[in-house]
Amino acid sequence: SDLGTQAALPGDMPVPIPHLRLVIDGLVEDLAIDRCILGSVHEAAGAGSSSMACTAARIAITDSILLPHGADPVLSLESAELTIERSTILGDCFLGRAEIGNSIIDGMLEVQDAQGSCLRFSAVRTGGRIPSPYESVILPGGLPPGSFESVRFGDAGLCAITPACPVEVATGGENRTEMGAFN
Repeated sequence: SDLGTQAALPGDMPVPIPHLRLVIDGLVEDLAIDRCILGSVHEAAGAGSSSMACTAARIAITDSILLPHGADPVLSLESAELTIERSTILGDCFLGRAEIGNSIIDGMLEVQDAQGSCLRFSAVRTGGRIPSPYESVILPGGLPPGSFESVRFGDAGLCAITPACPVEVATGGENRTEMGAFN
């Protein structure tokens, strides 16, 4: 069976690298995720319904790759104002308000405040509740297989786009650059 990406110090047995899940449990004013390869990001259970907020007021995800774990959404941040720039997200996102630019979201995007949000120079899968796109690509069914060199953490080609990736994604970023973490 595939144990996933493994790592070891010289002389030690390789062990699986665990999925890192960031859970916001308390009130954070600003959270910056910059140049990271990270698992999922969630508000603590009950964040939207309790009198004690468990969220970040503002979250900025920049030049990063976010990876799924099983069927869980990659982003579940319905209380925060989110900015995503030059990032690749492989999985579903449930957001309150979002400004998304030069990014790839290969999963369902569900934005509660789609009217107050924006999607520019980005690629997303059809379905969900998507902000009005500006110079963006809406892909039925998501990116075709083989669009990335690898989607496995630890591989050198993680989320690097290949020639199989649609040209609209490879050259659809601002200034005709590729969308996503390698913009």
